[in-house]
Amino acid sequence: MSEAAAVLRAGLTEPHVNVRHKSAVKLIDLGLKVAELYELERRLEELVARFQREKHR
Repeated sequence: MSEAAAVLRAGLTEPHVNVRHKSAVKLIDLGLKVAELYELERRLEELVARFQREKHR
């Protein structure tokens, strides 16, 4: 996985503008997905905790 990230980072300094563009777009896309997954995980944990509290009432 880290090798793939290194390839994308290297693509940001590529002389060909199309390669730089594609690398930048992919890195932004992956960053947004990570943020989205983090938020979903946080919300799920919150729901599980709420369910557990309700279950024990």
